[in-house]
Amino acid sequence: MKLATLLQPRLVYADLAASSPKEALRILVNRLVSAGAVEAGEDTLRVLSEREKLMPTGIGNGVAVPEGLTPEVESTVVALARCAKGIPFGAADGTPAHLVVLVLGPPELATEHRDVLEAIAEVAKEPGLLESVLAAPGAPQLLEAVRAADAAAGNARPD
Repeated sequence: MKLATLLQPRLVYADLAASSPKEALRILVNRLVSAGAVEAGEDTLRVLSEREKLMPTGIGNGVAVPEGLTPEVESTVVALARCAKGIPFGAADGTPAHLVVLVLGPPELATEHRDVLEAIAEVAKEPGLLESVLAAPGAPQLLEAVRAADAAAGNARPD
């Protein structure tokens, strides 16, 4: 799964100002509703919040991947957000998340959803990703930093 194929410039936010996972999810879901990427914000927020309660979605290295399956989307939705000060998403390495990669998918695409999560995990391991994310002056550069890490991670294998 090549993550870059799912990234849309209209769903990239370089200015996430949140101090908690709950606040970050609320802000991102509101932005997704405004962008027309999801239909019902409250249902989507509930799915993401319930997933976060099961197990924190901080995967380490400054990255969090809040995710869930919901009938509120027809296809996989991936949003990127940068939070300069970091958000405590409960990563095992204790690092706050500066890059939040929110992933939503319809229940019938659960296998694709899993593949997307695996691709993100590979990107998160790329050396220099966090530095590039923090140095990006705006959303276009943030998107380019993640696309470059995706290419470096070799996520070009067939879908």
